[in-house]
Amino acid sequence: MSKGSPNEAVNDLENGKSSDAFIQTIIDSLDKEIANLPKENKPKDFKIKLLETLPDNIQVWSVDGSIIRRDIDDDFVLGTNWKANPNYSGMKDREIWIEKILDSDPVERGCIEIHELVEANLMEHYKLPYHKAHLLASKVEEYYRKQLMK
Repeated sequence: MSKGSPNEAVNDLENGKSSDAFIQTIIDSLDKEIANLPKENKPKDFKIKLLETLPDNIQVWSVDGSIIRRDIDDDFVLGTNWKANPNYSGMKDREIWIEKILDSDPVERGCIEIHELVEANLMEHYKLPYHKAHLLASKVEEYYRKQLMK
């Protein structure tokens, strides 16, 4: 592909083709700006602390999301669980990961924990695919968010 436009690059990606040339032009233009940003050496271990163990031996971990986004999945946001992402490096059976930035906000952390627990249970016990379990878990999370954050 030639350098082309963003639309051409997206079309190429959606059709299984390379858009490397276009992406490289973006990287080249950003490299000068990024060179001046501070660098941070982060360890590989992203599990910070075990927050709690729930019934059925489900462990809830506080994790460093920046390390997960760097090393495992750049789409990781606030939480995940053993059923939604069983192939994550370091994900063990019956684990829930919650982003460490929520450690200081127990209500927000609780809402994310509820979401992850409901999602995992729907996938495990009802055999729902992720997208359906996620949709239902989001509605349950929304309900509790409204109840707890009045």
